[in-house]
Amino acid sequence: LQGGKFQNLRTARNKAQKAGLSFQWYDAKPAPDHGLEAQLQVISQQWLDSKHGGEMTFDLGSFSIDFIREHGVSIVRNPENRIENFGTWLSYNGGKGRCLDIMRGRNEFRDVMDFLIVEAIDHFKAEGVEEVSLGNAPLANADAEGLPANRQERAVKFLFENFDQIYGYKRLFDFKKKYQ
Repeated sequence: LQGGKFQNLRTARNKAQKAGLSFQWYDAKPAPDHGLEAQLQVISQQWLDSKHGGEMTFDLGSFSIDFIREHGVSIVRNPENRIENFGTWLSYNGGKGRCLDIMRGRNEFRDVMDFLIVEAIDHFKAEGVEEVSLGNAPLANADAEGLPANRQERAVKFLFENFDQIYGYKRLFDFKKKYQ
């Protein structure tokens, strides 16, 4: 997080800590915490309801307690110990890498997802993980310059620009860009 290009992430972390938010890694060891898992399920369902649709698994993960028990989940709690946000992560490169799978939350605190990601990166670093990816933003063509070259690229650009009202691809793309 050093350098000017990451100042916004350092600020988000500091604000979250001052607001009393805390990070937790949960992996159901030594035994499942059914109360915590129920909170995660409620948050996920509320998040999906706010999107007016179901899981979009064509390019994204989906909520699963079994997945969380097997792979773990990063959690942010508020000062009253209520779960605010969570993120699941996929392992890759023989366990040397982690990729953000799903993010869900209440969004009652500003910059909570940044706090969750920054803290998760620190957690992974302590675990010996060498690389973290935030994945892609569906339909985004980050390398495109100028006009799309063919009909398929124009269709993807059209969907990215116009389908955003339903899912928020552009906001997701902009969110991930700040991590370089």
